[in-house]
Amino acid sequence: MSLPLELTRPMALIALLAMPVLVYYFVRSLSDFPRPQRIVSLVARSIVALLIILSLAGLTWLHSVHDQYVIFLVDDSLSIGDEAAAQATKYLDEIGKDTGENKLARLSFHPAPGAFVSLRVGEAPPEPLPQQDVGTSPARQEPRP
Repeated sequence: MSLPLELTRPMALIALLAMPVLVYYFVRSLSDFPRPQRIVSLVARSIVALLIILSLAGLTWLHSVHDQYVIFLVDDSLSIGDEAAAQATKYLDEIGKDTGENKLARLSFHPAPGAFVSLRVGEAPPEPLPQQDVGTSPARQEPRP
């Protein structure tokens, strides 16, 4: 049986080699605290250092999820007319009414990717992001009359 844990940056575990420094300073301490209090301090410092190192190593807990998350990519570029944008909005409204346990999201893209927006059941999707000037790319030039 394996633990459902994953390290996204395992090379950060090299910092564990510095843990003996805590023991060194425990042994060489000039503190006049009683020994049990110094031991509790060593344990607390070791736990904090271990947690910091594990967070730097990207410790992640993995678990199974059976929910479905549907992401709708909506093209809001200049090549899409107002009629098509209205149809996309209408379609997302219709889909949003009958989702059941599924979760829906809308991801708009045009010259640059838009914000990831979660859609609630029955809620209209947000307005498209304002268009950005992308320079003189031939694919993005306005048609000439």
